[in-house]
Amino acid sequence: MKEHGKSGPAMRPGALSYVASRLPFTTPKAVPLFFASIIVAVLLLISTLHEIFHANSVELFADDVYDKAESVINELEKSDIAYYLGYGTALGAARFGGILRHDYDIDIYTVDASEYEIETVLEQCKELGLIEQWFYQNDGLGPGDIGFGYHLSFANSDFYTDIWVMAEKDSTIQCVGRGGGCVRWLRKHESKNEWHDMHIPHDHIFPVRKLPFGTKSFNFPNKMKKYLDLRFPSWMKVCGGWTLMRERRCKKEEVAFYRATYENHLELLGA
Repeated sequence: MKEHGKSGPAMRPGALSYVASRLPFTTPKAVPLFFASIIVAVLLLISTLHEIFHANSVELFADDVYDKAESVINELEKSDIAYYLGYGTALGAARFGGILRHDYDIDIYTVDASEYEIETVLEQCKELGLIEQWFYQNDGLGPGDIGFGYHLSFANSDFYTDIWVMAEKDSTIQCVGRGGGCVRWLRKHESKNEWHDMHIPHDHIFPVRKLPFGTKSFNFPNKMKKYLDLRFPSWMKVCGGWTLMRERRCKKEEVAFYRATYENHLELLGA
């Protein structure tokens, strides 16, 4: 009968040394290095797979997404509310002529419209069945519970729309938000950057340009490249995603594609 706790003959000391020599680490100090190497290897694998499957692909949303955005914008225009599409939406227009891959919203910027005017339009959109619901955008850092504007949802869709409340002050277009709440959003999400949306030169936005976007055409900043250069300083160099713990650099063919897309847009406008 075997004694309790013993499962077989003892291993010789020489055999133990041989097994230890084959382990990935043999001292406590080597443990962090071992796990760090595993993490790096996994990141490299993810980066490689991303390059293989997504580097040069251009994916646009279905037509109905642009129809949804157009229906809301039409109601804004009926109420004489000035608007333009900006932020990541403008970046998508310049790069792909549509919504960026892995983006699920359109950013609409209203200018010099009161909260009452905007909310009246949103209620109309809801009554007409153009949107499922609208909410106050409350994300931010600091006292209070207000944000840059409004969040719109659509029935049976992950797609959504954000409406930013902007105003013209001192010849610049500035993000004021609902009740001045834009500063809370900027403080939380752009604390390390210059708050470009607080001081956009007027002539970068107006007069707005109609640019192709998906299956439609919408208002965009007048000087799109200058707008993007300020809003995303590396937009012609960094193309999204991460490789080796840093943002992925654009490939030459991608840069050429973005430049051609932007220039084609301007050509369509006769500019």
